Amino acid sequence: MGYKVTFNNKNKIFFNALKAEVDAYFERNGIKKTGNWKLYLKTMILIPSAIGIYSLLMFVQMPTLLSIFLWFLFGLNMAAIGFNIMHDACHGSFSTKGWINNMPFLRQCSTQPLKPMHRFQSAYMFVLYGFTSLFMFFMDYIKYFSKKVYTTALKPMDFKEHFMFWVGKLFFIAFYIVLPIMLIGWKWWLAGFIISQFTLGLTLAIVFQLAHVVEHAEFDSAGVDPVKIENEWAIHQVKTTANFAFSNKLVTWFVGGLNYQIEHHLFPRISHIHYPAISKIVKETCEKFDLNYIYFPTTRSAIASHVRFMHNMGIGKSA
Repeated sequence: MGYKVTFNNKNKIFFNALKAEVDAYFERNGIKKTGNWKLYLKTMILIPSAIGIYSLLMFVQMPTLLSIFLWFLFGLNMAAIGFNIMHDACHGSFSTKGWINNMPFLRQCSTQPLKPMHRFQSAYMFVLYGFTSLFMFFMDYIKYFSKKVYTTALKPMDFKEHFMFWVGKLFFIAFYIVLPIMLIGWKWWLAGFIISQFTLGLTLAIVFQLAHVVEHAEFDSAGVDPVKIENEWAIHQVKTTANFAFSNKLVTWFVGGLNYQIEHHLFPRISHIHYPAISKIVKETCEKFDLNYIYFPTTRSAIASHVRFMHNMGIGKSA
C-alpha cells in the first residue's frame, strides 16, 4: 500500500484570501487564466527552430565544432519546449481546450541515509543531472509496466492513453535514434545524442532543483505510512518552494516561468504567462500572513544556494 499525505485544510484562511485576490485580478482585467498570444508566439518560435536545427544536423555537412554547437543548442531548445509548451499543456493551462523519487546517489534531505559518497555530491551532482532525461525515459517504462510511481498506484489507463504512450516512445526512437543513424552514421549520432540529451537533462534538473533543493526551503518527509501535515496545503507549498531571478526577462522566457515556482505550485492551472503579475499578489498575501516568501534575486545566487545545500547534506550538516 502506498503512502498518503494529507493536509490540515479545515480552515484554508491563507489560500481562500489569496485565491480571492488572484481571481479578482483576472476578472478586473478581463483576461483568461490560460495562455495568450505571448505563449503562442513562443510556440511558433521554439517548435520551428527545433525542426530547423534538427534538419541542419541531418542534411547539411558542416565543421565539427559547428555540429557540436548545434547539438548543444538542440538540447537547450528541447528543454525550452518542455518548460514552455509541454509543461503548461500537462497542467491544462496552455489553452482553454513529478520528479524522480529515488536517486540514492544524491542526498537531498536530512531524512535520507547519509552515505560516504555523498561527501562529494556537490562536485559530481551536475554530471548526474545531465543524465536526467535518459533516466526519465527508462523510468517511464518501469512506471508503465509496474503501474505505479514509487509506491503510489497509477490510475487505470484507457486505450487513448496507452496509444499515446507508445506513439510517443516510437516517435522518440524513430527520430532521435533510427533516422539519425541512417542519415549521419552511428558515431556522429552517438556523439550528438549524448551532447543534446546531456544538455537537456542538465537544464531540466537544475531548473527544477532550484525550486525546492535550496537553503530556507522546508522539507517534510513521507514514507510508507500515512502522513498528516498540520499546515494547510497552500502554506505548505509556500514553505517548501523557492523563486529566483524575476528581473531577468531572458531566464523567465526560457524556463517558461518556472522561476516563479511558488505561483506555479499554488495555481498550476494558470498559464505561466501570468505569473509575473500574480507574484506581486502572492508576495503581499504571504507578508500579511507572516509567511516567508523564498526568493533569490539571480539564477547564480539560486544555484550557489543549491550547491551549498547539497554540500551540507553530503557532510551530514543541517541546511
